Amino acid sequence: MKFGIHNPSWLFGPDPAEIFEAVKTKAQWAEDHGFTWFSVMDHLIQIGNVGAPDEPFMEGWTVLSGLAAVTKRIRLATLVSSVHYRNPAHLAKIAAGVDQISRGRLTFGIGAGWFETEYRQYGWEFPSRPAVRIRQMEEAVRLILSMWTEKRTTFKGKYFHAENAILEPKPLQKPFPAVMNAGSSETGRDYAAKYCDVAFVNTNRGDFDFKKAQIDSYRKLAREEYGRELQIWSHAYIVQGETEQEARDYHHEYVHEKGDWVAATNLVETMGLNTQGRTQEALRAMTTHFIGGWGGLPLIGTKEQVVDGLATMSKLGLDGVVVSWPRYIDDMRIFQRVTLPLLKQAGLR
Repeated sequence: MKFGIHNPSWLFGPDPAEIFEAVKTKAQWAEDHGFTWFSVMDHLIQIGNVGAPDEPFMEGWTVLSGLAAVTKRIRLATLVSSVHYRNPAHLAKIAAGVDQISRGRLTFGIGAGWFETEYRQYGWEFPSRPAVRIRQMEEAVRLILSMWTEKRTTFKGKYFHAENAILEPKPLQKPFPAVMNAGSSETGRDYAAKYCDVAFVNTNRGDFDFKKAQIDSYRKLAREEYGRELQIWSHAYIVQGETEQEARDYHHEYVHEKGDWVAATNLVETMGLNTQGRTQEALRAMTTHFIGGWGGLPLIGTKEQVVDGLATMSKLGLDGVVVSWPRYIDDMRIFQRVTLPLLKQAGLR
């Protein structure tokens, strides 16, 4: 199984130079320790009231470009870019440049968007219906793929267009970089099966059989409807201690005693995750996981329990897992020192 690292929302802070240095440290550590890829969020302003609204916030593609110049092997990704606050032809150009600078290491994460405030601030209309945003995303991807593969592109869609457009240099990867999506609706799943190489699924719901069936059905859709092979990834956050109780105590401390529940609740509401018939208990659990680790599957316990949890995720049929930690740098180093050797022994690395 492959492993990646996601740098969730930590592109903000009082000093832009320090923001990039922190992200660079994580990316280089991940590269040095054999992780497959490193991703950053693509947003333009703070989300969920995390931090001051006017605090410096680095733009994701700018950060990726910088990381491309200071890393050599690890794949780099946005998780994920919205097609709506950039013209997709322009986004195709930006992505091709990052793929060139990185010498062919870009994974192109693209999504339908959800943060209305961000749209309004930067002058874009926000379609309230997710299905409309997904149709816009599908059209944008068609335009982007054309820009990446054709000498000149003339595209006349319902939402986007280009007239005899030239994109040079093309992406270094041929025919183009891997395309990734994290949509979960039926429309989003169909889009991913048709156009994407990597799809993210949430493995927080249901028992083992439910999760495995979800993953298997995603692959079956891609194979039977579109004749394509699709990698399936998920996300987990690791809270590790010398004992299980130590890990659970720390998780309780940083989530329930020190967690920003106002910000996390606002984030869940902004993403529309509270409008799908979920019970209050389910919403509280979801908010807990957003504070715990950006909505990932919690792996809480000793190093052996963490490895067992990752082994279970592998048995689900996942191709890879993106991991994160509450104390990022310190926990990454603990993971390297005491957990990676066990992963290798278990045949997961």
